[in-house]
Amino acid sequence: MHGGLWPADMIDNTSIKPLISVIIPVYNAEKYLRRCYRSLARQTFQNFEILFVDDFSTDRSVEILPQIAAKDPRVHIIRNRENLGQGRSRDAGVANAAGEYLFFLDADDYLVPQALAELQATAREEHADIVVFGMHHLYRFFDRIYPHYTRQAVPCGKDLMVPFLLGFHSYSPLQNPEGYECNKLISRNLIQKNALHHGTGKKLGEDTLFVAQLLLLAGKIVFHPGIFYFYERRNSASMTASRQTELFLTQLETFAAIRDLLAATDEWEKENWKLRFRECVCRRLFFEFMDRLSWSNDSCNLELFRRVAERMKQYLLEWDVDCGHVKYDQFRAAMRIAIRNKTVTAEFSSAVKALKWLKFKALYIPRWIAVSKHAIERVFQ
Repeated sequence: MHGGLWPADMIDNTSIKPLISVIIPVYNAEKYLRRCYRSLARQTFQNFEILFVDDFSTDRSVEILPQIAAKDPRVHIIRNRENLGQGRSRDAGVANAAGEYLFFLDADDYLVPQALAELQATAREEHADIVVFGMHHLYRFFDRIYPHYTRQAVPCGKDLMVPFLLGFHSYSPLQNPEGYECNKLISRNLIQKNALHHGTGKKLGEDTLFVAQLLLLAGKIVFHPGIFYFYERRNSASMTASRQTELFLTQLETFAAIRDLLAATDEWEKENWKLRFRECVCRRLFFEFMDRLSWSNDSCNLELFRRVAERMKQYLLEWDVDCGHVKYDQFRAAMRIAIRNKTVTAEFSSAVKALKWLKFKALYIPRWIAVSKHAIERVFQ
């Protein structure tokens, strides 16, 4: 089969046997597409196919994709007949993949040249279901390497559920695989034999839910110390960069789905996953909420608190949990006041003021330091 443009239900991969299928959802990514493809063309390992899944783009992506496919027979294009979102687009790629392993790459991101070579070698040598690796996050004025792993092999995915829920902790010898799909090489058989798929609609946290499913079912997982993935954080059009309140609230539905998934296991009570999950929700909620807290409009802040409380009640999620963290206790205090009052009060403004100061110290001061460092480096270049 030659590269080209195909409807999702007409791709025949029986004549090719690539080792890796790289699946790339595309929605209005004209600015980044060529860079993304160049990073694949420059891979030192070449036995892979590329499945671009055009999610009903309205920009020049629809012109650029055929141009790329015309030059490379490994490139295939799937067209969604409507905008389905990133998760469902990945599902379309999985359904048409031929590779033994799957790699989910976002259209605005890119890889280092040795990425696929290192990952496939590790997966085959270790007979791993999943290989996890580090990422390089690119912000406007600074960058950050996270996560950064040491080499480690874990015989069962379930063993990683606690660090997955709580993050890195000094008392745990196991590392956190993180909720990204794009920092993992994954066995296609693991996904297809268990009929794993993404939910419908556009929701924050859908990666985390999918990874939770993978951990429950995976055998051996290997952490690789390489930093192979460049994660573009400067794309204001991406879903993770959105500040829409309703989109933010969809994350609570994802939390509820993860809870239901874990609650169906024996480990929910026996391994104390229930407590760890509650702490996970509080931690994630706190950081996502703080990122959206308004400096000047306490009416908007009050509405945000009340909408979060209402939606968490709808999904039977708990926020009034003693996590042993003073910062979260400040958040809980403001939430209680917001629930009691339908209008902004002096008590509410005082409680939110403490959160604003915390946001200033935790978010803005580090950003200003990074911006200043960037400006000084430019002067002396």
